[in-house]
Amino acid sequence: MNKEEYNEAMYPEISEIGKQEAGILIEKFKKELQKAANTTIGDLYCDILPHIESDAWTNVRGEILRGLTNYTRSNKIHHYEFVAIRKQMLKENRAEIIKDLNQDMLKEIESLKREIKTLNGFF
Repeated sequence: MNKEEYNEAMYPEISEIGKQEAGILIEKFKKELQKAANTTIGDLYCDILPHIESDAWTNVRGEILRGLTNYTRSNKIHHYEFVAIRKQMLKENRAEIIKDLNQDMLKEIESLKREIKTLNGFF
């Protein structure tokens, strides 16, 4: 069997009816594929993308809070930025920050008093 005979045996010519049926199947496949793509893109855009964005913002928020609350932060990359932010916040809002800290301390004292009363009732 030569190469030409082999090709004819393995890849026979398609009849006109076969070509039309194949064209119909291809068009049907294209429509179904487009529908699936539109659904997938819609799901990604509506259902998944907001979570990716909110997760990213949660991570950013967490990193900022860690920097603002951890004065002995060992992260050398952002250390100076967080020091500058804390200094500026304290400079511009010193009275409000001290007032808030005092209120937090009063709330903690009241909570501890209640806890002491509760514990005294057990003994």
